[in-house]
Amino acid sequence: MRAAGPITRWWGDAGLRFAWILVALAGLGFVLMAVAWRRSAGFSFVPPQVAPLVAATVGLALVGLGSAGLAVHLGRREDAAARAAADRQLDDAVRLAQLLAERRAG
Repeated sequence: MRAAGPITRWWGDAGLRFAWILVALAGLGFVLMAVAWRRSAGFSFVPPQVAPLVAATVGLALVGLGSAGLAVHLGRREDAAARAAADRQLDDAVRLAQLLAERRAG
């Protein structure tokens, strides 16, 4: 069996995969805003600028969605890791209490 490389480990973790999708979504928003800025900057007349400015607004929404989603996602991962650590500590405490109870009884 082959050892898992960094890409295999990354692809196997659904949480990291989703985080990178959110980062890509925000990156796409930045690219969309840059393209819209470049297209609208060539016009001094307002009506041809409307479509690129709408695209820039969509890009800004994608940046906001990706950034907010990433913040929520990473916060939830941290909370899940903290809950798992607390559960492990609680399990250790229960095992210790059971061991002490068995020693007192025996």
